[in-house]
Amino acid sequence: MSFFAGRTAILGTKHHKEKVIAPILAEVGVEVTVPAEFDSDCFGTFSREKPRDHSPQETARRKAELALNAPGYDLALASEGSFGPHPQMPMLPANHEIVILVDHQQGLELVGEVLSLDTNFAHAQVSSLDAALDFAQRIGFPEHGVIVMPQAQSRPDDPIYKGIRTIAALDQAIHQALKHSGTGTVHLETDMRAMMNPTRMTVIAQATRE
Repeated sequence: MSFFAGRTAILGTKHHKEKVIAPILAEVGVEVTVPAEFDSDCFGTFSREKPRDHSPQETARRKAELALNAPGYDLALASEGSFGPHPQMPMLPANHEIVILVDHQQGLELVGEVLSLDTNFAHAQVSSLDAALDFAQRIGFPEHGVIVMPQAQSRPDDPIYKGIRTIAALDQAIHQALKHSGTGTVHLETDMRAMMNPTRMTVIAQATRE
């Protein structure tokens, strides 16, 4: 990749992925910048307010192309992750990460890809703060964030509380979500956004090196 040296790549992210991607690109002489007010949520959200309409690779490609709308760039990066049962070991959760590099100058597209069992992707139904803390501690709270919503399949008027990293915020979110639940329980899941999940950041870094 030495022929990329001296160039600047624009990274399509709003979730601070530059923290792990930029140092790796710097090793081959590429500076990484992030566009201001980049909205990757338009391609889908883990918390399901916006469903993802395309495959992970196509979504990453579209993020990179959107980043290239910023004037003055012809080299872009983006990534996309997905989570679910491992295809060979369905009892185990897996993190599939794709990092794509799009080079309009050279007419190239390079893809790094990792399927990792190193993930804290999980969810639970709880009715109390104590049960919520049991779940949160299992997924690495408070370094890793938690999402709280009234139910797993959220309705349009359901509140969604994301980025929870303190006991006080978790308690408040459960209290508010219970008001909308109607079942006496609320849905908790790991916040899989990169800036809320150091474990996922590590896998993104692995995919970048691929």
